[in-house]
Amino acid sequence: MPSAAWPKAEDCNCLALRQAARHVTQLYDRFLGGADLRATQFSILAKLRRAGPMTINALAADLVMDRTKQNSRPHSAPGKRRRCAC
Repeated sequence: MPSAAWPKAEDCNCLALRQAARHVTQLYDRFLGGADLRATQFSILAKLRRAGPMTINALAADLVMDRTKQNSRPHSAPGKRRRCAC
């Protein structure tokens, strides 16, 4: 794209929107920390509750996510499973 067609830096709201989203995510993470959940995990659970059972591909498409990155936490060590308080 020619540089003349690019939006001016002062007209771009992308950075502000991404920053606001990070602030909201941090707020949810603090609130959900007591349940050992992160906002990203809660979003998946909330979507499944509203929409009902669906394939992982359909879930990824609905959440506009890469299906390989849906769980933002590393897997537990073998033999040590986490229990969800939800």
